[in-house]
Amino acid sequence: MELITPDTLQPVKIRLNGVSARCFPYEDEILFDVSVGLKISRDLADSSEVSKIQVPFIVAIIDEAETVTGHESFAYRMALSKRTENLFPVVDFKVKAPKNGRIILSLTPKTIHLDK
Repeated sequence: MELITPDTLQPVKIRLNGVSARCFPYEDEILFDVSVGLKISRDLADSSEVSKIQVPFIVAIIDEAETVTGHESFAYRMALSKRTENLFPVVDFKVKAPKNGRIILSLTPKTIHLDK
């Protein structure tokens, strides 16, 4: 996926670089403790200055009948330091799903505001 930094208007390539999750029973639900590795790259020939970026995610919550029961949307905010071409941050978050359910994680091209 490619995003444009809002301050320097520089294209930045973002991809998943590994995902791990631990699942724990929590009352009548399952708690997912998720770690998402990212690879964030930019071309220093375009700009080598400090730049801020938000990496948007969406998580779909699926029950055991394969029905989407909810969504969560959030953005990981970070800064690309001066003269840094590649970064490998890890984003940690928790989400609950119905017992015997699952979650689907995706990067999105922009932050999505969801009605709760």
